[in-house]
Amino acid sequence: MDSSDDELFFPNPPYFSAVDSLGPSIDLGRPSLRRNHRILLQTPDSVDYIFDVMSLLTGENSNDSIDGDLDDGAFHKGALQQPQRLLDLASKVVAKNCSCTVLEVQKPPLDEALLQKVAYWAFPQDLRRVRSYAYLTDRLVSWRRGNSLVKDEKIKEMSQVGFMATAYIAKHSTMADTRTNSEIRVSLMFEKQMIISSSCSECKSEVWCEHIIAAVVHRIKNPHLVRVHAPMTESLSNLDRTQLQKLLQYAVNEDPAGVLGKIFKHIDDIRNINSEKNLMQGAPDPTFGGLQIGDKSQWELSLELLDKRLIADLDSMARSVSYYNYSEGRSQEYYPDNYDIAMKMQSKFFTYITPILELARQEEYLAAAEVMKHVANTVIHKMLKTARVDCTSLSRLWHDLSHIYTLLLIRTEDLAARNLLLSAAHELNSVTGVREHLIEPSQWAELPPLTLLYSSEVDKVKANGTTLMEPLIAQFLSPNPVNLRQLLEGSDSFEKCLYDEDLVAMICRLETVFYFERDKSCQKLVRLTFMVLHKLAILAQQDSVIGAALSLIPESRANMSLDSSRLSVLATRSSAAAPASSTPSSLLSQVIVPVTRSCGKGKSARSSSKDKHPVKRFKSQYDHVTMANLSRGHVAHAMLYALKLLIGTQKVTNMELANRKLLTGFCLQALELSRHRTMMTADTITHLEHDWLLKLETCICEYLQNTTVEASAAVIMYVDAISTHGTKFYNGAYPLVLLEMLCHLCTKNEDLKASKGRQLVQICSEILLNSTTCLEKVTLPKPRASDLFWEFVMEGMNISRNHRDFAIRKFHVITETFLSLVGTDTPQDVELLVQILQHFENIRTVPLLKMISKDLRIHVWRFKEEHRVIEAMLRFSIHAYRESQSPLNLNADSKRVESVDREFVFSLARKLGISSLRIFSETWQNIFSCKDLQELIIFLEPKDGENLNLPEVVTKVIMEFYEAKRFHEDDACLLLTRFFLPSDPSYRLAVEKILENSDQYHACALFHLAQLQLQQKQRRRDVMDQEVFAIVIKAFERINTITPKLLEYIDWVFTACTRNRSDPSRSPFYNKMIQCVCQYAKSHPEVILKVLQNMEQHQVLIRHSSAVDLGNSLIGAYKEHFLCRFRDCGHAAYMTVIGEMQRARLECKHYIKNGDIDFDSEVVEFIRRMHNTKKKLMKMLDQEFP
Repeated sequence: MDSSDDELFFPNPPYFSAVDSLGPSIDLGRPSLRRNHRILLQTPDSVDYIFDVMSLLTGENSNDSIDGDLDDGAFHKGALQQPQRLLDLASKVVAKNCSCTVLEVQKPPLDEALLQKVAYWAFPQDLRRVRSYAYLTDRLVSWRRGNSLVKDEKIKEMSQVGFMATAYIAKHSTMADTRTNSEIRVSLMFEKQMIISSSCSECKSEVWCEHIIAAVVHRIKNPHLVRVHAPMTESLSNLDRTQLQKLLQYAVNEDPAGVLGKIFKHIDDIRNINSEKNLMQGAPDPTFGGLQIGDKSQWELSLELLDKRLIADLDSMARSVSYYNYSEGRSQEYYPDNYDIAMKMQSKFFTYITPILELARQEEYLAAAEVMKHVANTVIHKMLKTARVDCTSLSRLWHDLSHIYTLLLIRTEDLAARNLLLSAAHELNSVTGVREHLIEPSQWAELPPLTLLYSSEVDKVKANGTTLMEPLIAQFLSPNPVNLRQLLEGSDSFEKCLYDEDLVAMICRLETVFYFERDKSCQKLVRLTFMVLHKLAILAQQDSVIGAALSLIPESRANMSLDSSRLSVLATRSSAAAPASSTPSSLLSQVIVPVTRSCGKGKSARSSSKDKHPVKRFKSQYDHVTMANLSRGHVAHAMLYALKLLIGTQKVTNMELANRKLLTGFCLQALELSRHRTMMTADTITHLEHDWLLKLETCICEYLQNTTVEASAAVIMYVDAISTHGTKFYNGAYPLVLLEMLCHLCTKNEDLKASKGRQLVQICSEILLNSTTCLEKVTLPKPRASDLFWEFVMEGMNISRNHRDFAIRKFHVITETFLSLVGTDTPQDVELLVQILQHFENIRTVPLLKMISKDLRIHVWRFKEEHRVIEAMLRFSIHAYRESQSPLNLNADSKRVESVDREFVFSLARKLGISSLRIFSETWQNIFSCKDLQELIIFLEPKDGENLNLPEVVTKVIMEFYEAKRFHEDDACLLLTRFFLPSDPSYRLAVEKILENSDQYHACALFHLAQLQLQQKQRRRDVMDQEVFAIVIKAFERINTITPKLLEYIDWVFTACTRNRSDPSRSPFYNKMIQCVCQYAKSHPEVILKVLQNMEQHQVLIRHSSAVDLGNSLIGAYKEHFLCRFRDCGHAAYMTVIGEMQRARLECKHYIKNGDIDFDSEVVEFIRRMHNTKKKLMKMLDQEFP
């Protein structure tokens, strides 16, 4: 069969031609004389043998050859289930490969029965193939609805006449369409098992509507329910004159008004010898396929609609970029500018790429190439029109589209499709004006391009342009090697398969299989992925601690588990499997040489002396695979990406235990290689590349966390290798993700924890002792402005913390593992733990300090008996608490975290006792407030009877407390009564320091000190003296906020100034007290009211002039108080404040002569003048204070 005749859908191919008139005679009984005004195909010579077979089987006349296959023009369901005869098979081949044009000109012509068979099989048979074409314009919405119509049995009737099928579909009955026709008519024209034209009476503008899809699905799923007839010409040729006349009359009788005029018009033309109809040979037959001249095929209409929708979406994306004036706006909804494949597949623009993938999977390469050409042309021309707009989403779309273009060219085996792709690529590559918008290939987030493999051809291609360069390079790669096909199909085992290519080519093949050859079992993807991972593992030995550990293993020990057959395969193919073994060397070999075969039936993995070879053979297997073309980024990303693909297949395939062990080994090696990205400069790797690599690492880590037995061998291998070679191999650039996984897997498995726990402690200690060096080398991207905004607005979102806290989270796991495994049985362990805690004091990263503190809180119980360890923990906790108090490090949870850290510091200090205050001496002001220090000292207060033997450091810290230039709370004098006696020199020294620093103390603290000092006086008459009243004056000066405790002290001062006197007004301290109240409490009416209440108990004082002074002060205090209240409150609180004014007016009336009048004139009128613009307030004041 000629490949050029494989598709009928492409517009204007070179082999299309029109058939000229064959003569004036008309004979409906001869199919060869049929005249059909449509585009016809030339008959290919390669199908002649099919007709010869059919002629030999049936002869010229085969009316009796179909026996039970047909019944009144329809196939029986039971007949289809019977074994098919050679005639039926030949009919299938003819129906699939021959167009109606070929059948029409066939000599001798096929009879009615054979055409009926061919027409039956000419309808599409594969739903997936139909869906791949329908997806061009459908996007699966109409497909789902069409299937629902079939499932709901909405197809009322369907019949097929020749190559035309008609279906009647019931409408969804609603009140709105009760007067319309309840049936929808769908007409389908087809040939070569493809729909070439369709029409729907309901959806006239759509190409693939739900009703057309329902008709196609119904015909494919239920062929036994559809009556199949031969084309109209063959059916009419078997009728005599009487039957034809009756047929015509019945047809006219169904619709006389609509048909009769047309019928007689044709009768008049036929009677006219010179009419056009008589000059043509044959007559039109719409049931024999083909299109009328000027009509567009289903394929052409689909492409037009695809272009129209694509242009509309591109315009919308361009408008959104222009409107928002930045490329990260709504354009990301159309196509995300990142490397996340899963996110891209869910985007709007990927729906234009999906039809290409679906067509290629159905091996419709020419159709896929045509769609690719249309999409690429549309996108590049839109880039030319919007070249002045920086749309990164459009640039990313073109970048990914060119990559899929390359993969399609590699996958395509059809010569015509390859030529079409290459010719289009040459045209697109020469387009200029978009070079500044092209995205450079990434070394860290994309697979290595073919330009690395064919570097000699790059300059030749660049000479003609760089817009679409990679597909032109891909033409030098063979489409589908035979050895690769044998590997994918599983016809050859890994030992016998001869497929071997350069690593870049193999990776490209892997991605091609991922996009175009995914099957339900994913076996093809699994086979090729294992080979690629194997080759990458060999290449990455020089950059892995595994390769360094191999050189330290004795030669005889390293080859204990290798047999001769395995070594021979390794030397030639590099794809043999490592036999199961429990020795560390063989486990090491499994990750270096991972494949999926066993040693054979009945054979064990034994080795003899003559089979032993040096370990260096592992390094020489792939001499042609070097790092010259591939960067570390290429190798690391290729391994991470391949593992993500392989892990994704675990949901649909069951992998053997040996292969799962190899997979875990690959995962650990890939995580080891990913360390390089964390140390690269910002100009080397971008934020988007970090995002994608982090997602790949997360996927692998989640897989490893769910493994149990499979990971044991790989964990043992890596722990042994790192222990043997030491962490100095990494030179500070530690593979933090690998170490995190080793810690997680070791602590989860009790056997590993028992056997490798000590080694893991040593590894963790080396990492932690060099943590500052590692943190200095980490160059992960800083949070973007948008990330910081959302993190600030929405509490708990970790958008910007993915990279910011990356290293911190890894060190947290390492620290937690170290603390959970390290012991205190030996002095060496204690010394190591103290050394690490002291090293932590050099860390300035607050999130890391908080995580370490959290780990210490969890495991402190294990070290409660070790005094040195507790002291080291306390010093570190003080350092962490001090660093967290920086204003730059406060966040939404700062208060909660601060409270937890403070309690942890207190608990550690409690374990050490009162002597732990020496650690806080002279430095406590950097971490604690005065209140915190006082709580700590009281928390550490010794038992009763031990006060006389207080350590000197306690007195020193208390003195530092009282002389500190920081605010002291109202209970600051509590330490005087707790730790000193009034007769102690330290007590008097503390009082002096308080008075010297009185401006830093709360008023209640000074009143309390005055009360304590007065209690020591031994006088009978005068309670108050000059020294104590001097302290009282200082207290009045410090009055700021009014509390119940402060008012109690006001009562005490009044009592002390008026006690033991019949006329208190003559007391020298009474007048001084009144002056202090009027001077320092003029903005605090509560204090003045408290004094007036006390004066009320003495009638002498009420009549004293001091009462008038206090009254005037009270009016002034209320004036200032309510001015502030109305200034700070809203409309809803007006009534509350006015209620307070009414109560204040009553107080003034009670204590002051004409106080209510004075209140109205001084306070109320003042409020009216100051807030006269507030209409609501003025109205309420007029109502309450008329």
